Amino acid sequence: FLKWDEFVERETNFLRSQRPDIVIADVVCWAIKAAFGLGIKTLLIGNFTWSQMYKSFYGEEIWGPYQKYYEMADVVVFY
Repeated sequence: FLKWDEFVERETNFLRSQRPDIVIADVVCWAIKAAFGLGIKTLLIGNFTWSQMYKSFYGEEIWGPYQKYYEMADVVVFY
């Protein structure tokens, strides 16, 4: 299982050090969670999400955290 808290903490520390105006993420959802916690705007862009991919094969305990973090994005663009 993924260490969500560890991933989010590392990304939060990175974003704090860089202080970006916006975070543009593809399928890496913990960047969205970290930016959300810091009040940084986010753009999710991609042609799929891991929650979509995993939903067919795994239970919600696997795909649920991905979906929850994706929903924190300010703007979403799927192509």
